[in-house]
Amino acid sequence: MHCANPSCMDVCPAGAISKDEHGLVRVDSNRCIGCKYCFQACPYEVPRYNSVAMDKCDACQKAGVKIGEEDPYCVRACKFGALKFGPMDELLEATNESAVPIADMNDPSCLVLGTE
Repeated sequence: MHCANPSCMDVCPAGAISKDEHGLVRVDSNRCIGCKYCFQACPYEVPRYNSVAMDKCDACQKAGVKIGEEDPYCVRACKFGALKFGPMDELLEATNESAVPIADMNDPSCLVLGTE
């Protein structure tokens, strides 16, 4: 979940949560004070404490994945092709407009195929 309007970022007193140039919401573990306000503010319970700081998916950027050049490891590992990664408009177009947002709150960047 990389929301357009991330409430986790708004409540972080340490300024440890930010959005990068790709729109990914990231946690800087060096700035995080572990207060867990971000977890409490997130309607999807996405940020998690990892015994050092809060953490969340960064599309494998910490592991060296270059956004736009390769998919995150979860997408590559999904043998059924159920996971896709990319700009929302491209993902929506690829589904012939049949995908719908998973929810409305905070405008999350997650689509699910309709089950009509």
